Amino acid sequence: MKSALWAYNQAQWALNQLNAPRGTRDRYKLIGKKDTRALTTVYNGNAWGQRNIALPWFWNMAVADDSSGSTYMEQVYRVNWLRAKARYDRWSEEHLLIPNKMNWTRLYFKSVCGKNWPSRPLKNL
Repeated sequence: MKSALWAYNQAQWALNQLNAPRGTRDRYKLIGKKDTRALTTVYNGNAWGQRNIALPWFWNMAVADDSSGSTYMEQVYRVNWLRAKARYDRWSEEHLLIPNKMNWTRLYFKSVCGKNWPSRPLKNL
């Protein structure tokens, strides 16, 4: 793993030294230690604290037939897609609920406290 990582980072350095086009240099970023951690979502999908962990950038590169014939790669992509879909659903729900919660809070204070709320002294709170 270390030798492959070193070889990749050397090639990326060479791209910069040869003034490769900006699009190519942006596509092939440096790979750090945080990018090489194990994908625990595949073999331990119910572990705590994995909800918002995103895959490293290189997993999202379009490589022809990278998952064909590989059950593991198909499972990686399937799990990542399901997690992204669940994250999107949660955000969509929050986008709908937050304005309503703000309105419910305003209506609660208006109905419970009435018109006297703004004139109440702060020490009674």
